[in-house]
Amino acid sequence: MRTRRRAVVTGYTLLALVGLTAVVSLLDHGAAGRGVGVGFWLQSVLAGLAFAFVGALLVALRPGNLLGPVLLTGGGALVLEFSAREYAFRGLVLFPGSLPGAAAAGWCGLLLDPVFFPLTIALTLLLFPDGRLPSRRWRPVVAVGLLATAAQVVLHAVADGPLRDETYHYDIPWRGPVGAGWSAAAQERLTQAGLLILLASVVRLLLRYRTLRAEDRQPVKPLALVGSAAVVSLALQFAPPLAQTGRALLVAVVCAGLPAALAVGALRHRVWEFDRVLVGTFVYTALTVLITATYVGVVVAAGHLAGRGGDRPALLPSVLATALVAVGVSPVKSALERAARRLVYGVRATPYQALAALPRQLAEAPVVDEVLPRTARALADGLGVTAARVRAFVPGAAPLVSWSSPPAGPGDEDGLLVVAVRHLGEEVGDVAVRPPVDRSLSGADRRLLADLAAQAGPALRGVALAAELRARLEQLTESRTRLATAQVEERRRLERDIHDGAQQQLVALAVHLQQAEELAGTEAARAAVAACREELGRCIDELRELARGIYPPVLAARGLTAALRGRARSGAGNLRVAVRSTVDGRRFSPAVELAAYFTALEALQNAAKHAPGSTVTVSLDERDGRLALCVADDGPGFTAPAGGGTGLLGMADRIGAAGGAFAVDSTPRGTTVTALLPY
Repeated sequence: MRTRRRAVVTGYTLLALVGLTAVVSLLDHGAAGRGVGVGFWLQSVLAGLAFAFVGALLVALRPGNLLGPVLLTGGGALVLEFSAREYAFRGLVLFPGSLPGAAAAGWCGLLLDPVFFPLTIALTLLLFPDGRLPSRRWRPVVAVGLLATAAQVVLHAVADGPLRDETYHYDIPWRGPVGAGWSAAAQERLTQAGLLILLASVVRLLLRYRTLRAEDRQPVKPLALVGSAAVVSLALQFAPPLAQTGRALLVAVVCAGLPAALAVGALRHRVWEFDRVLVGTFVYTALTVLITATYVGVVVAAGHLAGRGGDRPALLPSVLATALVAVGVSPVKSALERAARRLVYGVRATPYQALAALPRQLAEAPVVDEVLPRTARALADGLGVTAARVRAFVPGAAPLVSWSSPPAGPGDEDGLLVVAVRHLGEEVGDVAVRPPVDRSLSGADRRLLADLAAQAGPALRGVALAAELRARLEQLTESRTRLATAQVEERRRLERDIHDGAQQQLVALAVHLQQAEELAGTEAARAAVAACREELGRCIDELRELARGIYPPVLAARGLTAALRGRARSGAGNLRVAVRSTVDGRRFSPAVELAAYFTALEALQNAAKHAPGSTVTVSLDERDGRLALCVADDGPGFTAPAGGGTGLLGMADRIGAAGGAFAVDSTPRGTTVTALLPY
């Protein structure tokens, strides 16, 4: 492969030198005022170099693509044809006898004339872009075209002279075995056969264009336009008033339109994936030209100045030029590389840059919600597409979706190229892009999309796990809220049942006992009934206390602050309640008030148990937008058992069910129980 590439590079370099030498020669004499179409001549040579360049790239990098040899042969023949004509004109007309073999060079130039047009154009339209014919039925057509072209070359070789050079308008002396008239008539018929093949190839290209998908049409569209314009230009030549216009249009289409269409395919649509080669070619060609121009310019200028001084060494210009080139080559090379990448890749990143940037962008994401948007933007920037979508699949829920740009509507799902994203053998999501309307995604783009999708697997798995965990936490919070609400309602029901049921029955029984005591005849009977009534009163008091413990009526009627202050008044020991003014008198949700109240009671019981006789302070405050309950004593503290005691676990569960946070801090200087509850 390396040998083939070296041979192709060497051959094209020699061809370019021949063509550029001919261009310099033509510009030097300007065809000596003989009415030569210098513009047509230059267009032909430059077009030949362009065709041969693309063909050389294909031969070197895509040897299986038959379009490469076609373009290389046709472009090389075009360059050699006009270079040989320039050599013959210079040796036969401008400076007769000055160049050996001038007549033979002219004969060779005319010999190569049928090679490029029309067969090379027809084959380009048929073989673009993959180098395969549309079907087997085209093989006989191509064979006829090749035979017609070979026959034209043979007829040119054996035609008797003098041979007319239509470019320079002079006759080349030559002797051949076949009469010129018969040869010209046969060549006319063969040319017409070639034009029919060209017409058929254009029609086939247009029909193929209509059957392609929207994204596959884009690389073919420029070539379809060029083929259509070529047919129009040929048709115009059959109308005498428009014949000149048709010829000029045909020259423009073949020499400028066709190379431009191939360039659009190679650069914009990347049909042959020449990105790196084109970047390197642009950089080093431009660098060579700039270095050479700088060196020559500095040497000439410095040598001129040194010649004036007379006493300066002759080595100075070369040293100065070398120093300038050495200093400037690195920044100039960097600038040329940036310009070449922008020319080839446009505003988007190179594939390597896009692939390397994605892990860094995901690692720098501040929150997990930024992972999908950053991945979508990396896809859009790396591939230069109009829109990119990233989805993460969440078990039991709708997928999480992020777009590089806001979708316009449901129709944005149409025309997406979707690639599944896997992690540890499981599909965790997918990435999708919409190709631009003016180009389709090349094979390199599709491979890059697959590589980016593979790199996004762990990130999408993390996003899905985070979403699943968030959903579980929300479910747990909702469940605990429902439990807390149900607990409050159940306490209220029990309090109502005790108050309205058993308590009322016991009160009625006490009334009956009092009536029985009044009706009793003996002192002993009255004493017994009085004892029963006293015992019944104690039972009623305990039942009322139980009802207040289940759901204190003052808590329901007046709120948390009043309930805590009422408890402090009825409680034993040194207990005080401190309430901040922003909290005093405010009502909170029943679940929050109940959780705070019973947490305070449990903390007071723990203080009475572990720090008897200590001073206990119950405080209510507002902290970070939440209700803060604090029960602090100045006792000796305690050591909580492993895993927390039953009372501590109960308080923590009660606060957690209300959506709050719970903490205990116990030291030898006292114990503080803190609960933070949402409003």
